[in-house]
Amino acid sequence: MAIYIIIFLLLAVFCVLDLVEVDEHHKKLLFSCIIILLIIVGGIRWDTGPDWNSYYTFYDNITHFVYGSEVNLFEPGFTYINLFMSRLDWSYTVVLFFWAVVTIGLKGLVFSRHTPILFILLFLYYCYYLADILSVRQFTAVSICLCGLKYIETKRFWAFAILIVLASLIHVSSILFLIAYWLYHFKWSDLWRYILLIAGFLIGLVGISGWAIELVVRLVGVEASMAEKLLQYGDEGLETSHTNPYLSYALGILKRAFILPLLIYGKKYVSKRIRFRYEGFLNLLIFGNMIYFIFILSVPVVTRLALPFLYLEIFLLAYLLTSLNDFKLKAFFLFLLTIFGAFRLYLFMSPYMDLYVPFHTVFDEFYDPLRY
Repeated sequence: MAIYIIIFLLLAVFCVLDLVEVDEHHKKLLFSCIIILLIIVGGIRWDTGPDWNSYYTFYDNITHFVYGSEVNLFEPGFTYINLFMSRLDWSYTVVLFFWAVVTIGLKGLVFSRHTPILFILLFLYYCYYLADILSVRQFTAVSICLCGLKYIETKRFWAFAILIVLASLIHVSSILFLIAYWLYHFKWSDLWRYILLIAGFLIGLVGISGWAIELVVRLVGVEASMAEKLLQYGDEGLETSHTNPYLSYALGILKRAFILPLLIYGKKYVSKRIRFRYEGFLNLLIFGNMIYFIFILSVPVVTRLALPFLYLEIFLLAYLLTSLNDFKLKAFFLFLLTIFGAFRLYLFMSPYMDLYVPFHTVFDEFYDPLRY
């Protein structure tokens, strides 16, 4: 547990650098060092994380999944990259380093374009998603999607579309992020933002999304194993949760009931220089939360489609905090954000705490090189 706490405290302290005047070059240099540190932590882990067994087994038996009778539900891009690394006879630790470099490194490049909020962004990235040190393929796909934000801003559709296609080859859920190209530039009033959120909440509460998905599966047709898995999620709903499902749902709604109005209202405090970007990110976040509201009760797995959109929340919180004029007020809200971050990190880890703690590495005594 100590490693998680140390990283949390380290990143929380560095957030202060976003509140004071610091040489931009030195700031980015320190940021790069922390990104490298996170990559190393992600690369040396062993037998840690809720998805460890499935990913390790997949890599260890990759030829059976590609050429044998094993059912392969992993996307082709992810599959053949792993097959290529297996053909090179890379150890699984080298594979973990590769995915850590891609996943964390690409997000680091995206974050580096937002110098005024660099360390607050990094801190929230850790609190919300554990900074991808226990990365899975969807987080890699999200990194590629976020790289496309600059092409949305500059209206370079084909460059953006190519990135989304590449991301969908790693995790198919990324394909929905293509709609971000138009949502980003759409002009919504705050009233319409609230209407859309409330409508999504009510649709999810009524529960029509579950049978709607079943209808689509039956009418359109989906590959058999995928359809069975999807419908199983629909039948079980929140009961698939590892902890108390309805408590998790209530906490999710409560957080959004506070955060989303704050971000919508806080738009007027953001400087005009970044307001266009802020509103674009807000549009994407609203859409992601609509997906969350509509499907979280009936078909939780579908909410994975929302992940690239939900990532924009950490950008918006960071921009809103740094937009405050009074330093003491900034410091106070940074303190509150740190408390919120600790709570958010706990909620992220608590469903599978026994799989996160202790944090095993390849250097631990239990590591058997003959086995791995």
